[in-house]
Amino acid sequence: MNDNFDSAALSVSPRLRKILGELSAEIKNTTYEIRLRAERPLTLIGKYGTVFIRENATCSGKPSPECVKVSSEEIRDTFNRICSYSIHTFQRSINNGYIPMSKGNRAGICGTAVCENGVITNIKDISSLNLRISRQIKGCADEISKLFSGCERGMIIAGPPNSGKTTILRDLVRQISSGKTGSFYKVCVIDERREISAVYDGIITNDVGMTSDVLDSYPMAQAIDIAVRTLSPDIIVCDEVSTPEEIKAISQGVNCGVRFVLSVHAGSHEDMLSRKQLEQLLDTGAFEKVVLLGSKESIGKVRQVYDAGELLNEIYLYHVNGSFLFGGGIRESE
Repeated sequence: MNDNFDSAALSVSPRLRKILGELSAEIKNTTYEIRLRAERPLTLIGKYGTVFIRENATCSGKPSPECVKVSSEEIRDTFNRICSYSIHTFQRSINNGYIPMSKGNRAGICGTAVCENGVITNIKDISSLNLRISRQIKGCADEISKLFSGCERGMIIAGPPNSGKTTILRDLVRQISSGKTGSFYKVCVIDERREISAVYDGIITNDVGMTSDVLDSYPMAQAIDIAVRTLSPDIIVCDEVSTPEEIKAISQGVNCGVRFVLSVHAGSHEDMLSRKQLEQLLDTGAFEKVVLLGSKESIGKVRQVYDAGELLNEIYLYHVNGSFLFGGGIRESE
């Protein structure tokens, strides 16, 4: 039985919950996302690809009349259940497009944005929900942990969506705050979306080691500043860094002697060369290695490892010449 899948399924409307609960253990154990779209079929995405769910709790590779159609009312009911019938409690995260759930799961939201002066103040008329299933895979960061042990500075983990960045960060935090990389480091986890630590009612429900602290649901840039000033961390871990404010906070943290481990979106070597955020992060001088992950089919598989300085030089040349120049990388995993 997959507890995280069943936990996510408990939040959906009763009819859909019953069908999801009757799915096979094999499907539950290999599912990454439960997709609910108004007046369209109930869909699962996982290691097996994309499937549509029939009324008898079996899967189909194509939509058919036998497939479960999610009603608009079931979308509204599920949304209210995920919010524990207290939408205002989750308003900030709703405005950012998601709702944190128990066990590190997360619901992505699609609907109509309500804006004031260019700022989203609410999302109404919810049309679809994406329930992302969190997983702990202990040992998936073993290869990256060995690389980190040889670093005097920080590390960036890059990968496309669903390549396991958060899953790997979670296991890496566990290892570096449990003495598995040589020391019991003081690790501060900036868990803006509750995906790494899965804090629930003040209890950390995922295994993130013995000497880690979690700043839960804090805006990342503000959390980094708070961590540096109040928690004296050796290492700060952040998931999906993207904004100038976050990069500035990281730069200031580095100047205070903190090492960073973080993840960024990048699907390929050329993708990394074209991403301004990665260039800005490398410009801080805070990082020694950049790890590019492989596919979602093999969580923890390292596609390539880069020396941060060499990658930064390649990015500069890429921008100057406007073309893909080198293969790059220290090595490529077989």
